[in-house]
Amino acid sequence: MISNKKGNTLVELIMVMAILTLFGVTIFVLISTGSDTQKSIISKKDAQVNARIALSYVNVRIRQNDKLGNIEVLPNSVNGNDSIFIKDFEYGQSLWIFWDNGCLYEQMTSEGETVGLNKAYYIADIEGFVTGYDQEDGSITNAVEYLYDGKEKSLSSTIFLRSGSDDL
Repeated sequence: MISNKKGNTLVELIMVMAILTLFGVTIFVLISTGSDTQKSIISKKDAQVNARIALSYVNVRIRQNDKLGNIEVLPNSVNGNDSIFIKDFEYGQSLWIFWDNGCLYEQMTSEGETVGLNKAYYIADIEGFVTGYDQEDGSITNAVEYLYDGKEKSLSSTIFLRSGSDDL
């Protein structure tokens, strides 16, 4: 007896659809996982890059203005945290470098003017900024904090001022 098959059976159609659905779901999960991994890697790298930019910026500003009596570490008027204060005697301006609420800022001020976020320029997103002056060796230590993989990390540098350990 010869059988005549003229088309697909319902079982074959359901099997093909199930295989295609399984293949589609697998592709979707792989793409989604890869996308999440990429976002995580980019986020970590961005945090590191911002920390390096912030620390490099601060170091360059200090080195550019390293003259006797030009640089101090003072509390700012925004949040009272220690900040870098750079005097420019020639032009009567001063530069503040300070951290507030996840961002590093700088602001030029005239004599007697206070620091405020409304006139400050954004430098970089960082989790924290700590600065300190050591009078014994005339150095300024700066630390920039950032989040990496949910953990707080820190980059720091110490600059020995050419102007020495005289009063800053």
